[in-house]
This record gives sequence, structure tokens and C-alpha cells, in this order.
Amino acid sequence: MERTLANGNVVLVAHQFNPAIIDKHWLIKHGIVTEDDILSGAINIPHLSRINTKDFRLTVFPEQLQFSPLNPNKCSQEQIRNMLGGIVERLPETPYTAAGINFLWHLTPDVTMQVFTRSLFYQKRKVHEFFDTLDGKYGAYFSRDIFGTRLKLDIKPIIIKKEEASTETLQCSFNYHKDLISEDKVTEILETIQVWEEAKKTSFQIIERLKEEGGI
Repeated sequence: MERTLANGNVVLVAHQFNPAIIDKHWLIKHGIVTEDDILSGAINIPHLSRINTKDFRLTVFPEQLQFSPLNPNKCSQEQIRNMLGGIVERLPETPYTAAGINFLWHLTPDVTMQVFTRSLFYQKRKVHEFFDTLDGKYGAYFSRDIFGTRLKLDIKPIIIKKEEASTETLQCSFNYHKDLISEDKVTEILETIQVWEEAKKTSFQIIERLKEEGGI
């Protein structure tokens, strides 16, 4: 069975970001990146700013800032703190409302998705029995408080298309969500992003349990 961490990012939500401010020159000026770090393909228009570096992509919309490491497996807690924390600390007046850490895992079984998801999620219940067919596929949703955030886990089969080939995989979407309710929003954000490593570790542990439970 193949297990892949397909994506990982940190998202900040605010009533209003100003994308035009956060460009590559601003990042360099404040020591968050160096000029050598910046790659081509940057976009900076009134309602969108996108900067690509050797280690991450930063995308800013009026309502959201997305910090996406190019390799979430190798991105360290220190990098998250220095880069994203450096941005937040220099923009304390921004009306932040929420923060989230996200991981997207793909599990590709050696058996059919019908067999794999049935072994994981099928139960003898009235709703389940309605989907008790040879082509039936199943998923799940889980939620709980952890690390000062609300973890929401959505699991469902999807089809990934690459060129002319298609692969069916089980997508596991982890969202560690934090509503920012204190007066000191910057501190709340810094505390939230500080759980990146623990959140990633927990997500991995859950994926391993799914592999064990779905072992055919």
C-alpha cells in the first residue's frame, strides 16, 4: 500500500489582508527571505500576491494568506516560525480571525477501493445497507479538540489524473483549525503554528492506523 503526504500548509484568515504590500521586496526588506531565495513567477496585483522561493510558496488574497512548503515532509518547525511568524509579527494590525494547519495524505491500496473502504468504514446500519453494492465506496468524517485547535478529518475516495493515467486513492484531509478570539492575535497565531510538528506526527499516526485497519 502506498502512502503519500501530498500537501501541507498553514492558512491565516483575516477580515482584510493587503496583498499589494506583501511582495518579494517587502519579504527581502524585513529579512524573511534573501534575494537568492526568490524564484521567478511572482505575481503582485491589487487582489493577489504570490511569491515562489526555493522552500515555499506564499499566496495572499484579501481574505486569506497561504504558506505552503514545497516539501512538507522536510519543512521544520523553525522554518515555519521564522518565515510565517516573521510576516505576522510585522503586520500586527491585520484583523486576523483564524489560523489553520493542513495536511493532505493519499493512501493507495493494493486492492480495489471498494474492498479497501468497505473494510475500513462499512457497518451494518440502515444508511450503509443502502450502499451495500459491489460498486459501493465509503468514507468518514472525524472531529475533536487537540493542541488547542479543532481537528477535522475528512476521508473519501478520489481519482487523481496525471497525463493519460488515472489513479484511485483514499484522500485524508486533516485541518487543525483555531479561531482567534483574544486581543493578542499575533501570539495566538505563533502558538498555533508552533504545533506544526506535533500535528504532522499525529496525522502520520492516524494514517498508519488506517493502513493497519484496512490491511487485506
